[in-house]
Amino acid sequence: MAEGLLTESDCQTDSESQTGCAAVACGPWPLTTVPSLWSCGLWEWETGLECGSESLRSFKSCKSPELSVVSEVRIQKKMEKMVHHICVLLAALICCFCCGILAIEDKDQHLRELPCPPDIQPCVCTVISSSTMAMEMDCSSVTTNDELASIFSGEFPFPDFFSLVINNNNYLTTIRPGDLGPATFQEIHILSSSLNTVEYSSFMSSYDTLMNLNIQDTSLHSFPFHEITLFTQLERLYLQNNQLVGFPALTSSTLKYLYLNRNPINGIELNSLPLLEDLDLDNTAITYIFPGTMTGMPHLDYIDLSYNGIESLESGTIILESSYNNVYLYNNHLTSIAEGALVGNRLDCGCEIAWLVTNSTYMGQLDDDAACSSGQLVSDLDPDMYEAIC
Repeated sequence: MAEGLLTESDCQTDSESQTGCAAVACGPWPLTTVPSLWSCGLWEWETGLECGSESLRSFKSCKSPELSVVSEVRIQKKMEKMVHHICVLLAALICCFCCGILAIEDKDQHLRELPCPPDIQPCVCTVISSSTMAMEMDCSSVTTNDELASIFSGEFPFPDFFSLVINNNNYLTTIRPGDLGPATFQEIHILSSSLNTVEYSSFMSSYDTLMNLNIQDTSLHSFPFHEITLFTQLERLYLQNNQLVGFPALTSSTLKYLYLNRNPINGIELNSLPLLEDLDLDNTAITYIFPGTMTGMPHLDYIDLSYNGIESLESGTIILESSYNNVYLYNNHLTSIAEGALVGNRLDCGCEIAWLVTNSTYMGQLDDDAACSSGQLVSDLDPDMYEAIC
């Protein structure tokens, strides 16, 4: 007999008592015979009297302690069921939360796949802006020109990319016409690679879109400078730390930033760059700048010619028209500066110009109106102070 349950012998055998025993489920009898039975372990007779009380006439032998044990067991089972249901509910909530995360990830994955083209391995296409759907194509892992050309000759439903990236690539030494197919780019970045040649018309498809051409830290020694004028949107040309020796006269109606520093360049010609603002030529092999080279550029306000071998500046070499400008000439071999060599430039009159202020020959060659950025005339500076401080 299960502990706490009434047996048939505990109930009277007369029909009334038998019915009563059935009503409280003594032993195996069903609960359905009493409609007022409503809670597992908390039985009530239809008169409202609890099983086991003296006034319950249908029972003479049902014992309340045993019924108490039954109630406790069944309440415990009920609690276990409630805990089980709560656990199931929590599991369902966690499942829904995880499904939501997966749905978001699937959406992001979808953005990475479209509008990117298929079958472009080892190149990787990434949607870098969900609002504009701008795409970046990273081909850093390409090993041959034929592989690059094969990728870009495939089906490109959306051929207009924001950028092309080739980084730390030791295989591509040349970019040839047709290697990039009909794809267009607003920016091209080739960095820290073995590239040594960009052939004419290699970027032809981007004549009307390219704004930023950035080739740095490579072995580049051959570049189609004559082609620059064909890029109708080009604003930034960054060719730092390569192996460029020289270039022809540059012409561009859109170029604003030209960085050619850290190349073994031995000369420079700037033909027509009306919008140029920044020119960086530090750490090159330039020893001489022709008069008029840096004139006719009304927006030019930054020139860096430091760490070169420049020995002299002739009259009219640098004529600046912007209201605020900076010219850097430190660490050169200047022995003469002709009158009018620097026009329109206000100097940063710190220790950087001690070499000028303390040399009466150089001071005699400066224009009388040469002034510091503070407005003070250079001719009024005290050389003894510079000797003492600098």
